[in-house]
Amino acid sequence: MVEALVQKLLWTGVTPGVNYLYGSIIQIQEDSIFFENLHFSPGKPIKTWRSRTNYQANRSCPELPLLYPGVTYRLEQKVTITPEQTAYFQIQYFNRQNEEIQRDILRNGQEEFTFPKDAFTYRISLMSAGCRQVEFFHIAIYGPENSAKPLVERNQVSSYTSGQEPEELRLVSRLIHQKG
Repeated sequence: MVEALVQKLLWTGVTPGVNYLYGSIIQIQEDSIFFENLHFSPGKPIKTWRSRTNYQANRSCPELPLLYPGVTYRLEQKVTITPEQTAYFQIQYFNRQNEEIQRDILRNGQEEFTFPKDAFTYRISLMSAGCRQVEFFHIAIYGPENSAKPLVERNQVSSYTSGQEPEELRLVSRLIHQKG
């Protein structure tokens, strides 16, 4: 299978609700983010990326790409964790009613996940499992070569010759006035 980069995710900015701020030291460095919290509880999200947001309420745009249902993707992580193996990535999938329908836990540097057929949105979180420090560089989502293309491709033709119009327009073709 030929893979293509779907999107590279960075940790940009510090925002309440998507970053764990209480007692944390977060330093934005040139090519990474340094996070430290010596009293951090296991099972808490350190950073969350969302595929759907409420811009009116939070003034933030979705950070995650749209994914095809039923397609397998690969998540590649470039993260340094202290102590080692004390953080993981969690992917939660939600239906149209915002009910969680599935959850994947990714613990290794590269792992695959399949976007569920019933999923409408999803969320990726960097979770603590007793970590004290994290140096985050990026995570990247890779998918099949055709998954990096837009979900809907529009026909760019703005005019049609007689008999060449798409099937959808044949019903109303007599109502369309042609410029002469």
